[in-house]
Amino acid sequence: MVNSYQQCLALVEQDPALAAKSAEAWFAGAGGAAARHCAALAHSAQGEHAAAGVILESLARDEPGIPNRTRAELYGQAAASWLLLQEAGRSEAVMNSALALAPGDPEFLLQRAEARAAAGRDWEALDDLNQAIDSAPDEPLVLVFRAAVLRQVGSLDLAGDDLARALTLDPESPDAFLERGYLRQAQGDLAGAFRDWLAVLRFSPEGGVAEIARRNLRELEGPAVPQPKN
Repeated sequence: MVNSYQQCLALVEQDPALAAKSAEAWFAGAGGAAARHCAALAHSAQGEHAAAGVILESLARDEPGIPNRTRAELYGQAAASWLLLQEAGRSEAVMNSALALAPGDPEFLLQRAEARAAAGRDWEALDDLNQAIDSAPDEPLVLVFRAAVLRQVGSLDLAGDDLARALTLDPESPDAFLERGYLRQAQGDLAGAFRDWLAVLRFSPEGGVAEIARRNLRELEGPAVPQPKN
Protein backbone atom coordinates (compact mmCIF):
# COMPACT_ATOMS: atom_id res chain seq x y z
CA MET A 1 0.00 0.00 0.00
CA VAL A 2 1.19 3.51 -0.77
CA ASN A 3 1.58 5.92 2.11
CA SER A 4 2.65 9.18 0.47
CA TYR A 5 1.32 11.38 -2.33
CA GLN A 6 4.52 11.16 -4.39
CA GLN A 7 4.59 7.39 -4.05
CA CYS A 8 0.98 7.23 -5.16
CA LEU A 9 1.60 9.47 -8.18
CA ALA A 10 4.51 7.27 -9.24
CA LEU A 11 2.22 4.23 -9.07
CA VAL A 12 -0.38 6.04 -11.23
CA GLU A 13 2.26 6.23 -13.96
CA GLN A 14 3.18 2.55 -13.62
CA ASP A 15 -0.15 0.85 -12.90
CA PRO A 16 -3.20 3.12 -12.57
CA ALA A 17 -5.57 0.29 -11.63
CA LEU A 18 -3.34 -0.74 -8.73
CA ALA A 19 -2.85 2.93 -7.83
CA ALA A 20 -6.62 3.41 -7.53
CA LYS A 21 -6.93 0.44 -5.16
CA SER A 22 -3.89 1.52 -3.17
CA ALA A 23 -5.16 5.09 -2.88
CA GLU A 24 -8.52 3.85 -1.61
CA ALA A 25 -6.77 1.70 1.01
CA TRP A 26 -4.56 4.64 1.95
CA PHE A 27 -7.63 6.86 2.33
CA ALA A 28 -9.26 4.26 4.56
CA GLY A 29 -6.12 4.41 6.68
CA ALA A 30 -6.36 8.19 7.13
CA GLY A 31 -4.67 9.22 3.88
CA GLY A 32 -6.99 12.22 3.67
CA ALA A 33 -7.34 14.57 0.73
CA ALA A 34 -4.04 13.50 -0.81
CA ALA A 35 -5.25 9.90 -1.07
CA ARG A 36 -8.56 10.95 -2.63
CA HIS A 37 -6.85 13.20 -5.17
CA CYS A 38 -4.46 10.43 -6.16
CA ALA A 39 -7.43 8.09 -6.55
CA ALA A 40 -9.06 10.60 -8.88
CA LEU A 41 -5.89 10.80 -10.99
CA ALA A 42 -5.71 7.00 -11.13
CA HIS A 43 -9.32 6.75 -12.31
CA SER A 44 -8.68 9.41 -14.93
CA ALA A 45 -5.59 7.56 -16.17
CA GLN A 46 -7.82 4.53 -16.79
CA GLY A 47 -10.41 6.58 -18.67
CA GLU A 48 -12.83 6.43 -15.72
CA HIS A 49 -13.63 10.11 -15.98
CA ALA A 50 -16.97 9.99 -14.16
CA ALA A 51 -15.35 8.47 -11.08
CA ALA A 52 -12.58 11.05 -11.25
CA GLY A 53 -15.04 13.91 -11.67
CA VAL A 54 -17.13 12.87 -8.68
CA ILE A 55 -14.08 12.67 -6.41
CA LEU A 56 -12.60 15.96 -7.61
CA GLU A 57 -15.89 17.82 -7.32
CA SER A 58 -16.42 16.44 -3.82
CA LEU A 59 -12.90 17.44 -2.77
CA ALA A 60 -13.39 20.96 -4.07
CA ARG A 61 -16.78 21.36 -2.42
CA ASP A 62 -16.33 19.58 0.90
CA GLU A 63 -12.67 19.34 1.90
CA PRO A 64 -12.05 21.76 4.80
CA GLY A 65 -9.04 23.99 5.22
CA ILE A 66 -7.77 24.22 1.64
CA PRO A 67 -7.02 27.60 0.00
CA ASN A 68 -9.57 29.03 -2.42
CA ARG A 69 -7.10 28.79 -5.31
CA THR A 70 -6.56 25.09 -4.69
CA ARG A 71 -10.31 24.58 -4.37
CA ALA A 72 -10.85 26.38 -7.69
CA GLU A 73 -8.18 24.24 -9.37
CA LEU A 74 -9.91 21.09 -8.13
CA TYR A 75 -13.15 22.35 -9.65
CA GLY A 76 -11.23 22.93 -12.88
CA GLN A 77 -9.95 19.36 -12.87
CA ALA A 78 -13.47 18.07 -12.24
CA ALA A 79 -14.82 20.20 -15.08
CA ALA A 80 -12.22 18.73 -17.44
CA SER A 81 -13.41 15.24 -16.52
CA TRP A 82 -17.04 16.09 -17.25
CA LEU A 83 -16.11 17.69 -20.56
CA LEU A 84 -14.29 14.51 -21.61
CA LEU A 85 -17.62 12.74 -21.06
CA GLN A 86 -19.36 15.40 -23.19
CA GLU A 87 -21.30 16.61 -20.15
CA ALA A 88 -20.86 20.26 -21.09
CA GLY A 89 -23.61 21.54 -18.79
CA ARG A 90 -22.10 19.93 -15.71
CA SER A 91 -18.64 21.11 -16.74
CA GLU A 92 -19.90 24.68 -17.02
CA ALA A 93 -21.66 24.51 -13.66
CA VAL A 94 -18.45 23.33 -12.00
CA MET A 95 -16.49 26.14 -13.65
CA ASN A 96 -19.04 28.63 -12.32
CA SER A 97 -18.01 27.43 -8.87
CA ALA A 98 -14.32 27.84 -9.74
CA LEU A 99 -14.87 31.39 -11.01
CA ALA A 100 -16.83 32.27 -7.88
CA LEU A 101 -13.61 31.53 -5.98
CA ALA A 102 -11.28 33.16 -8.53
CA PRO A 103 -13.25 35.82 -10.43
CA GLY A 104 -11.79 36.81 -13.78
CA ASP A 105 -9.08 34.14 -13.78
CA PRO A 106 -8.16 33.64 -17.45
CA GLU A 107 -7.44 29.92 -17.05
CA PHE A 108 -10.87 29.27 -15.60
CA LEU A 109 -12.58 31.56 -18.10
CA LEU A 110 -10.97 29.52 -20.88
CA GLN A 111 -12.26 26.30 -19.36
CA ARG A 112 -15.79 27.66 -19.03
CA ALA A 113 -15.58 28.89 -22.62
CA GLU A 114 -14.68 25.36 -23.72
CA ALA A 115 -17.75 23.99 -21.93
CA ARG A 116 -20.00 26.67 -23.41
CA ALA A 117 -18.65 26.08 -26.91
CA ALA A 118 -19.16 22.33 -26.50
CA ALA A 119 -22.79 23.08 -25.65
CA GLY A 120 -23.13 25.16 -28.83
CA ARG A 121 -23.30 28.49 -26.98
CA ASP A 122 -20.57 30.17 -28.97
CA TRP A 123 -21.44 33.78 -28.16
CA GLU A 124 -21.29 33.14 -24.42
CA ALA A 125 -17.99 31.33 -24.97
CA LEU A 126 -16.71 34.43 -26.76
CA ASP A 127 -17.72 36.59 -23.79
CA ASP A 128 -15.51 34.45 -21.56
CA LEU A 129 -12.65 34.43 -24.05
CA ASN A 130 -12.76 38.20 -24.47
CA GLN A 131 -12.46 38.59 -20.70
CA ALA A 132 -9.63 36.07 -20.57
CA ILE A 133 -7.68 37.88 -23.28
CA ASP A 134 -8.22 41.21 -21.53
CA SER A 135 -6.51 39.67 -18.50
CA ALA A 136 -3.87 37.65 -20.39
CA PRO A 137 -3.36 39.23 -23.83
CA ASP A 138 -0.15 37.29 -24.50
CA GLU A 139 -1.49 33.78 -23.91
CA PRO A 140 -1.40 31.99 -27.30
CA LEU A 141 -3.77 29.16 -26.40
CA VAL A 142 -6.55 31.56 -25.45
CA LEU A 143 -6.11 33.37 -28.76
CA VAL A 144 -6.19 30.07 -30.65
CA PHE A 145 -9.38 28.97 -28.94
CA ARG A 146 -11.04 32.34 -29.56
CA ALA A 147 -10.05 32.01 -33.22
CA ALA A 148 -11.76 28.60 -33.33
CA VAL A 149 -14.98 30.00 -31.89
CA LEU A 150 -14.84 33.03 -34.18
CA ARG A 151 -14.50 30.65 -37.12
CA GLN A 152 -17.56 28.76 -35.93
CA VAL A 153 -19.64 31.95 -35.92
CA GLY A 154 -18.33 32.99 -39.33
CA SER A 155 -15.98 35.81 -38.27
CA LEU A 156 -13.09 34.52 -40.37
CA ASP A 157 -11.11 37.77 -40.58
CA LEU A 158 -11.14 38.21 -36.80
CA ALA A 159 -10.15 34.58 -36.39
CA GLY A 160 -7.20 35.20 -38.69
CA ASP A 161 -6.13 38.19 -36.61
CA ASP A 162 -6.10 36.06 -33.45
CA LEU A 163 -4.07 33.33 -35.12
CA ALA A 164 -1.55 35.81 -36.49
CA ARG A 165 -1.11 37.15 -32.96
CA ALA A 166 -0.82 33.65 -31.49
CA LEU A 167 1.87 32.67 -34.01
CA THR A 168 3.77 35.88 -33.34
CA LEU A 169 3.82 34.94 -29.65
CA ASP A 170 4.62 31.26 -30.32
CA PRO A 171 5.87 30.66 -33.89
CA GLU A 172 5.97 26.88 -33.34
CA SER A 173 2.51 26.44 -31.80
CA PRO A 174 0.98 23.21 -33.16
CA ASP A 175 -2.44 24.29 -31.89
CA ALA A 176 -2.25 27.55 -33.83
CA PHE A 177 -1.18 25.80 -37.04
CA LEU A 178 -3.94 23.22 -36.63
CA GLU A 179 -6.58 25.91 -36.24
CA ARG A 180 -5.16 28.05 -39.05
CA GLY A 181 -5.47 24.98 -41.27
CA TYR A 182 -9.18 24.81 -40.44
CA LEU A 183 -9.52 28.54 -41.11
CA ARG A 184 -7.79 28.28 -44.47
CA GLN A 185 -9.93 25.28 -45.36
CA ALA A 186 -13.04 27.36 -44.55
CA GLN A 187 -11.68 30.10 -46.81
CA GLY A 188 -11.17 27.63 -49.66
CA ASP A 189 -7.37 27.68 -49.42
CA LEU A 190 -6.77 23.93 -49.34
CA ALA A 191 -3.09 24.24 -50.22
CA GLY A 192 -2.60 26.61 -47.31
CA ALA A 193 -4.49 24.25 -45.00
CA PHE A 194 -2.25 21.40 -46.11
CA ARG A 195 0.89 23.43 -45.36
CA ASP A 196 -0.37 24.35 -41.91
CA TRP A 197 -1.21 20.76 -41.00
CA LEU A 198 2.22 19.68 -42.19
CA ALA A 199 3.66 22.36 -39.87
CA VAL A 200 1.81 20.71 -36.97
CA LEU A 201 3.76 17.52 -37.65
CA ARG A 202 7.02 19.42 -38.01
CA PHE A 203 6.71 21.02 -34.59
CA SER A 204 4.77 18.27 -32.77
CA PRO A 205 5.11 14.91 -34.56
CA GLU A 206 3.38 12.87 -31.87
CA GLY A 207 0.33 13.22 -29.66
CA GLY A 208 -3.32 14.10 -30.12
CA VAL A 209 -2.84 17.27 -32.17
CA ALA A 210 -0.53 15.42 -34.56
CA GLU A 211 -3.07 12.64 -35.06
CA ILE A 212 -5.78 15.18 -35.91
CA ALA A 213 -3.43 16.86 -38.38
CA ARG A 214 -2.63 13.50 -40.03
CA ARG A 215 -6.31 12.67 -40.38
CA ASN A 216 -6.98 16.06 -41.94
CA LEU A 217 -4.08 15.63 -44.35
CA ARG A 218 -5.34 12.23 -45.43
CA GLU A 219 -8.78 13.67 -46.05
CA LEU A 220 -7.22 16.28 -48.33
CA GLU A 221 -5.56 13.40 -50.27
CA GLY A 222 -2.27 15.23 -50.49
CA PRO A 223 1.26 13.81 -50.61
CA ALA A 224 2.43 11.07 -48.27
CA VAL A 225 1.96 12.15 -44.67
CA PRO A 226 5.04 11.90 -42.40
CA GLN A 227 4.69 9.33 -39.64
CA PRO A 228 6.11 9.69 -36.10
CA LYS A 229 9.37 8.01 -35.26
CA ASN A 230 9.12 4.88 -33.13
